[in-house]
Amino acid sequence: MATMEKLMKAFESLRSFQQQQGPAPPLPSSKPNLKH
Repeated sequence: MATMEKLMKAFESLRSFQQQQGPAPPLPSSKPNLKH
C-alpha cells in the first residue's frame, strides 16, 4: 500500500530530523547507521 510506505517514510524523515535537532530517546528499532 502506497499509504503505508508514505507514512513510514514520513516517520523516518521526522525521526532523522528530530535527531539532528537534538538528543532523542534511544529506541530499539533505531539504527545506528541511520545517523549521517
